Amino acid sequence: MKSFMLACLNYYIDSYKMFDNVILITATFLDPELKNFDLFDEYTDKSSADFVSIATEYLVKKHDSLKLGAPEKEYVDPETASSKESNKSSNKALSVEQELYLFLRPNRVSVARKSKFQTIHDEIKTYKSLKIEKSDFSLFWSNNSSRLPKLATLVKFFCCGQATSTPSERDFNMGTDIITPKRNSISNKNVKYLTFLRRNLERNFK
Repeated sequence: MKSFMLACLNYYIDSYKMFDNVILITATFLDPELKNFDLFDEYTDKSSADFVSIATEYLVKKHDSLKLGAPEKEYVDPETASSKESNKSSNKALSVEQELYLFLRPNRVSVARKSKFQTIHDEIKTYKSLKIEKSDFSLFWSNNSSRLPKLATLVKFFCCGQATSTPSERDFNMGTDIITPKRNSISNKNVKYLTFLRRNLERNFK
């Protein structure tokens, strides 16, 4: 079973060019447990520092391409902005991606944080310095959304769910074939492994 799962992993690595895919690297970096990339040392010649550098550069680039309003180093309270500037910015043609970013971005920053407004570089540096051994992904970003607002917003771009629920529905239906009245005491771990093997059994692995 272990050999087959390793074959599946190698298949996905080759098929999706995982170690060259910037989006996958960035999404991995945004997972608190995987942000150091120690898990991939034995699978690629790239070092963990290389992956962190790639993800950092892409996050900054992505943030800058979506950035709206004031320059990065300057905080502007939308409630005190002049109506002239508001009308001017509202007349700009925004891409769908920029409109989504504006919708997801927090509209207000607390008074206590205005003097400590962080740039995207500051947030990445803070995030990298956090020592995390084990953490729930959703809970981590929910608890740190006010501390790392820019990264928390970008997480919604890189780590969102699929637009369709069809694959997950197939997995649920497959569960009825694995958990039967005669196998009702099967462990959660074995259900996970059997589901993984069943979904990948028909693929041609070398």
